[in-house]
Amino acid sequence: MNASVALTCSREAGSVAVPKLGHVLDRIRELIGEQASLTREALECVHFLQQHCADQFQAEEQSPLIQEVADKAPWLGQQVTELTREHLALRRRLTSLCRSLERNQPLPRCWEEFAEEFSFFERQLSAHETAELDFWQGALVQEVG
Repeated sequence: MNASVALTCSREAGSVAVPKLGHVLDRIRELIGEQASLTREALECVHFLQQHCADQFQAEEQSPLIQEVADKAPWLGQQVTELTREHLALRRRLTSLCRSLERNQPLPRCWEEFAEEFSFFERQLSAHETAELDFWQGALVQEVG
């Protein structure tokens, strides 16, 4: 759509009218609706991720295998504690992502902030998963679990 809109003089009303203003207003409302729709969809995805991670973290924390490792290899207890602390940090980050979307929609700068926060969460989650994998490999090598 051409950004410049020619003004014309309406003889009947004696005022200046914008011929395609209705189309411009309609499109702006559509764009606002699309942004709101995208925000709702992103929020639903983050809520799903939040629930999935909560379930996974809870299963890991309550695993009898964790207790077995802690009993057989107390020297690994510090790693278990650290991994559990990371679960809490990841849960908090996801809660922050949800609040960010709920509070700031649909401003473009809010999307930029959300993208940065989400990217940080992804790196944090990836590092956590790597640490867990290293922990379990170490436990297996030491024939603990």
